[in-house]
Amino acid sequence: MQLTDLLGEWEITSMDAWDDEYIHAVDKAQIKFLPNGGVIDFGYVFGLIDYRIGNDKVEFSWDGDDEGEEVSGRGYLTIKENSMEGKIFFHFGEESKFTAKKIQK
Repeated sequence: MQLTDLLGEWEITSMDAWDDEYIHAVDKAQIKFLPNGGVIDFGYVFGLIDYRIGNDKVEFSWDGDDEGEEVSGRGYLTIKENSMEGKIFFHFGEESKFTAKKIQK
């Protein structure tokens, strides 16, 4: 996998642990990757991402806020063309598979 495959904004289209109403409660759910990090934003969760690109997947850790409480976790994802599939984990808490599509600008 190349860095250029990952960079940009991705709209989170589904999460198996939460419904669409929740994941888009504040704004469009998204995950964004920049050359030196990224952000994840869904429901009432906002976090900063640190990632590493492997041969076939991206692994990341994140920390942020969920309705005023500090949260953190990890996750992984794979990319096929303009489609992303992955899983996010909250430390000592929930986990969810997710799908996303690249936002074309």
